[in-house]
Amino acid sequence: MAKQAEIAALDEAVKELAVETFIRPPSSASLVDSLESETIGEAELKQSLLEAKSSSQLDALDQLDRAREDLELAQAAAEEAAVTAEREQAAVDARLDEVTVARDQQARVVAEVESRLDRQLAEAAVLEQQDQALGAQLAAEQAALAKRLAAQRAAAAAAQRSSGPVTISITGSGSIVSVRGIRIHQSIADNLAGLLSAAQSDGISLSGWGYRDSQRQIQLRRQNCGSSNYQVYQMSPSACSPPTARPGASNHERGLAVDFTYGGSTIKSRSSPAFQWLRANAARYGFYNLPSEPWHWSVNGN
Repeated sequence: MAKQAEIAALDEAVKELAVETFIRPPSSASLVDSLESETIGEAELKQSLLEAKSSSQLDALDQLDRAREDLELAQAAAEEAAVTAEREQAAVDARLDEVTVARDQQARVVAEVESRLDRQLAEAAVLEQQDQALGAQLAAEQAALAKRLAAQRAAAAAAQRSSGPVTISITGSGSIVSVRGIRIHQSIADNLAGLLSAAQSDGISLSGWGYRDSQRQIQLRRQNCGSSNYQVYQMSPSACSPPTARPGASNHERGLAVDFTYGGSTIKSRSSPAFQWLRANAARYGFYNLPSEPWHWSVNGN
């Protein structure tokens, strides 16, 4: 540093002055030299020279002291600056660590999202393949069902041509009559007879249950909904298993609904040939399906 070089130079100058002062002390010799001067003017000149030399020595010492003070101040400032720089560097390092951690965390999140996306894409591809396979299976089943239904219709038509139309008799009197064992209100007995005859002609032999009285409806509510008065008379039909109308609110109690059977069992599948035939033809005879129950058909779909 320039200040250290300056101090070194001042130290050297002070050393030289000290050596010179030691070799030629100014005290007594100066007074003797002044007394031995031939004139007063010469003595004053010598004295002035001695004072100038002493002043020069003092100035050098003062400069040295000031230079040392300046150096100490500069060193203190440098140390403070170093501490400040160290704190700032620590802050920068801490911030860098935070940024590094955040970057690593973000990288992990991105990797996880990409992995999840890859899994979802793979699952989607598998589902698409499964959907295609399921669709192909359903199409094959529907084609087979249509083929079987067509064959049954053809056989029934052939039998009808050879033996004449199927006759469905209506028996009983009063408001509730019987159509092939299905008790129904007389107002729609002809409709049901025509439906059963047409189904029989197409190879679909249907049977079932129609009218039931209020006591039977209450028994069904106890069976399907629960035994309390609330469950029997008030609870929503949809809360029962299977859904069952409240006593007094069922079309069965008025003879206006039929639960169809096919092959000796209640029609529970929409893929059943019987359901397929009813869906295509029942409306022509005034019967409509309750969507939640493939077997239940009534005059209003309720």
